[in-house]
Amino acid sequence: GLDPEELVSHLNRYFDHATNVLLTHGATIDKYIGDAIMAFWGAPRRQEDHAERACRAALGLRKALDELNERWAAEGHPAMHTRIGVHTGDVIVGNIGSDERLSYTIIGDSVNLASRIEGINKSYGTWVTTSGETYDRVKDEFVGRAVDVVAVKGRREGVLLYNLRCLREGAPQTELALEQE
Repeated sequence: GLDPEELVSHLNRYFDHATNVLLTHGATIDKYIGDAIMAFWGAPRRQEDHAERACRAALGLRKALDELNERWAAEGHPAMHTRIGVHTGDVIVGNIGSDERLSYTIIGDSVNLASRIEGINKSYGTWVTTSGETYDRVKDEFVGRAVDVVAVKGRREGVLLYNLRCLREGAPQTELALEQE
């Protein structure tokens, strides 16, 4: 419902807030794709705590977007909703492209899986979903709720998914109870 100039302004405000959150948590911003942001951790500098950083950033993004949506509502602007998919796995990272134009990016099955997990949020009514591989690395720091085991194109085995809820420290009892379901 926005004209192109308003849409670009709206997206840029969102990107400013989201980029700040991602960079605060040590992300490498790969690219902006329409209204999406692709980010990764662990390169170009190694980060042993990359899964935790990604999960903290995901929750931080949700909080920042909630605050931004409140401001937009007060200004009469439409809300923006975003879904986040997090997966931990091996990738290829580096300058990829042609002799004429290179892009520092990541490719591989793990990138595809993270993208598919992001899309799966819509089916489950969730905002932040991680793979079991990620959640296993961060479960001492975060509260998550098992969502489902899903068949994903290109994978023989089902993928266990978790809805990432909040930080474990200071988590409300209601969140901790969801974890047990």
